[in-house]
Amino acid sequence: MAEEHGAELVLITDGIPDTGLHARLLAFLESEIPYHIDVAEPMAQAAEGQRTRYHHDAHWNALGNRLAGEILYQYLSEIGLL
Repeated sequence: MAEEHGAELVLITDGIPDTGLHARLLAFLESEIPYHIDVAEPMAQAAEGQRTRYHHDAHWNALGNRLAGEILYQYLSEIGLL
C-alpha cells in the first residue's frame, strides 16, 4: 500500500527477542524492510530506570510515549524521511 501511494513504510517494533523464531523474524525484517526500528533498547537507555509502561498493562505511559516519539523523530531525521 505504501508503494502504491508513493510513501515509505516505516516498521516500528518494541522488543523482539533475538532468539528462536524471533531471530528469524528479525533477519527477515533486516533483509526485506528498509526502514525498521525496534525502540525497546533506546527507550530503556533513555528512561534511565524510570517506568515507561503502565502498572496494569503493557502500554506506554506518558514517559514511554514521549521517549518513543523522540526516538522515532531522531530515526526518521537520520534516514532522511523528515
